[in-house]
Amino acid sequence: MLHSNCCLTFCDGNRQTEQQTRAPVRNTLKTDLAILGGPKAVAGRICADWPVYDDEEYRQLNEVIAGSVWGATGFGPKIAELNRTWASYCGTRRSVALANGTVTMELSLRALGVLPGMEVVVPAWTFMATAVAVLHAGCVPVFVDVDPNNLCIDPTAVEQNISSRTRAIIPVHFAGHPSDMDRIMALARRHDLLIIEDAAQAHGAIWRGRKMGAFGVCGSYSFQQSKNLQCGEGGSVVTDDDDLADRLHFTLSKFGRRQGSSHEPFAHYELGGNANMTEFQAAVALAQFTRLEDQTDHRARNATKLSNWLENIDGIDPLPVDKRVNRHGNHLFVVRYDSAAFSGLCRADFIAAAKAEGVPCFALYPRPLFEEPMYDLERMVVAGTELAIRPTPCPNTRQACADIVAFPQSMLLASSSEIELLPLAIEKIQKQAGQLIRSRRLL
Repeated sequence: MLHSNCCLTFCDGNRQTEQQTRAPVRNTLKTDLAILGGPKAVAGRICADWPVYDDEEYRQLNEVIAGSVWGATGFGPKIAELNRTWASYCGTRRSVALANGTVTMELSLRALGVLPGMEVVVPAWTFMATAVAVLHAGCVPVFVDVDPNNLCIDPTAVEQNISSRTRAIIPVHFAGHPSDMDRIMALARRHDLLIIEDAAQAHGAIWRGRKMGAFGVCGSYSFQQSKNLQCGEGGSVVTDDDDLADRLHFTLSKFGRRQGSSHEPFAHYELGGNANMTEFQAAVALAQFTRLEDQTDHRARNATKLSNWLENIDGIDPLPVDKRVNRHGNHLFVVRYDSAAFSGLCRADFIAAAKAEGVPCFALYPRPLFEEPMYDLERMVVAGTELAIRPTPCPNTRQACADIVAFPQSMLLASSSEIELLPLAIEKIQKQAGQLIRSRRLL
């Protein structure tokens, strides 16, 4: 039995093929905007509720409750199984389950010997966690621009901003689209830099035959609730480096204890902390994993159909997918919005109108990461310690802040009949944009 507030439906093969090939039926909706009191384009909303769960979660959790190990500082059977399962899936030798997808990056930097004061290159367009991990490791985040086509870190911008203090790069596979790992790995070799992949949004994504996280010295995944594979909170580091994995698993996440057979519960040899996942989280992640491949393929089919449909609507431009991407992770479905094609309707009003029609969407990051309020120009003070950042010119990031509209991964789990209402809703807004603008002026 499938439990969820989400109307998750998987069509049979014949029906799916038919709906993939036919275009949405036109002229079936009234044109009065829902935000102005008219009928909604979508009855309810397009499958935006998450998570999806069924009896497998209950079975896994009951096994934990019935057992004697609920936490045990990361040495329980569910965590061991999750580590094996996720490493195998990602194509790496090891996986280390940790408390979340931010501490995964921080501890990776420390374990790899990236010392305080060293520079780590990160994209200026991403969630705050990437830079926070660098700062908590005592390092200097160097914010560089993104590629306008996929909003992943721009390898040219990276290379232009490498200095004698640069030690590592954290490419973020934004929205599930892999970064250009060919160029990134090549420049890393030229400059002797470490690559830590931030794959928090890229579960199941494949670049030239390899899963994300398998290119750099390690990859960081998040299992936070919004992610395509989630257990509420949690994360993992995947790597082929046994020494790195052991250092993360035995030492840095467990109060600085020693590794392997010399692990002693009350002997602490360096500054470590508690970054452990619990058996409960691992149990949920294992249950969620059983659906990951089907859900990833389902999202991909809907994303392809949406891209094809939306390309016919002026002012709505889906981001292209690099030909070297074998599979997009589709954590977000991302488009650029041109207000000129909507009679000058501003992005905020377009999003409000879309939500009123039953289409979930949002604007993402409002400013380049280095302009977040926590930063005071190029330096800031946290707990009495001065921490530095290094911003660089980022015109593509600024453009993304102004025109990007994103749709959540859970929407892509809708049935084909639901998904085809999305372009109809957008066309409805486009036709009535002038009416909405006039109503705003009267307020």
